[in-house]
Amino acid sequence: MPPAIADRITALLDAPLDWVYLQDLAQRHAVGPLLNRSLRAVCPERVSEVVLSQLAAAQAQNTRRALQLSGELLKLLRIFAPVPVLPIKGPVLALMAYGNLALRDYADLDVVIHERDLVVALARLQSLDLTLDADYTPSTEYVRTEYHYRFVDADRSVGVEVHWRLAPRHYGALAAPDLLWRDAQTFDYFGLSALAPRPEAYLLYLCGHGFRHLWSKLAWLCDIAELLRTSPDFDWSATLEEARRLQMMRVMLLGIGLARDVLAVPLPDEIVRLITADRVVQRLIPQLRRDLFASHPKSAQELRRYLLHLRIIEDRRTRLRYLRHVGAVLLRRLHPNAQDRGVIKLPRALSFLYYLIRPLRLIVIYGPALIRRNRVQHPDPSPRDDD
Repeated sequence: MPPAIADRITALLDAPLDWVYLQDLAQRHAVGPLLNRSLRAVCPERVSEVVLSQLAAAQAQNTRRALQLSGELLKLLRIFAPVPVLPIKGPVLALMAYGNLALRDYADLDVVIHERDLVVALARLQSLDLTLDADYTPSTEYVRTEYHYRFVDADRSVGVEVHWRLAPRHYGALAAPDLLWRDAQTFDYFGLSALAPRPEAYLLYLCGHGFRHLWSKLAWLCDIAELLRTSPDFDWSATLEEARRLQMMRVMLLGIGLARDVLAVPLPDEIVRLITADRVVQRLIPQLRRDLFASHPKSAQELRRYLLHLRIIEDRRTRLRYLRHVGAVLLRRLHPNAQDRGVIKLPRALSFLYYLIRPLRLIVIYGPALIRRNRVQHPDPSPRDDD
């Protein structure tokens, strides 16, 4: 840890802190293990024994979870062989970026397979006593339009997400798994040879994942910071070329720009110039940084999330595909349901009026809460004293 940051942590600990809020925030952002490590490394004497004990208990639970999932991943890799499988996030990213299974907070396993191997993979998962989650429908149409299945064990303590794409198809190139398969490297996973994306592809994937969720978790920025820190030979030239080819330069620049802004990640001068030159990125970085710790972030609002995604997407065809997706979602939202039809009984000839009743009913139900929330976020400024 740089001395300047250690000094800043020490200074912050001199002020009164709401430790309950801090620990809740760390859990929300999946950085509890990093908080525990940093406090113990910098100045544990300034933290109460009660808090240190709570952090240690949470760390022990996370370690047990990490070891359990690591064992499950070993079983998966063995049972899938010789079907190629590419673990993403979870234990492999923890080892690659942090060098420690227990320094990332993760609850599931994520693996990528080729779509052609999906039938074989699903059959082999059943031998591990994993069943398809009830929210997922096995069908040809689902595989064509969606991107992953989720499997769980009997007590739902282990979840495995099997991806044949990296995202829904309306995200265009971000969904293409070739990004990770191309030049995948072998990785020694506890004596077992596993595949892992090369760091350059991993960075683009992590930026794409963060973009989809509008960087609502600090842990996702930490992943980028640690991946770059542990990749001294990172090939920025190849990364830029790939980002341009996939038309996801803005997605990448936003991710690494936000990591630089929030976590002071060192970047080459050329990359900093590109971040500074993109006006959209420059406008969004402070906005997303504010949202990161806001109680009710604006980016969490569905319509605003759609608009932000459209501002970031560069490829015209992907933008049109995304617009079609948004239109379909909004049409489903406006489709009258039983509650709307219960407001008033209309004859069949006038049933189209239910499409007007629905938005009015939603405004009556949710409008007051939205107004109250907006007032909490943006209170009226107190009157100025002109003197």
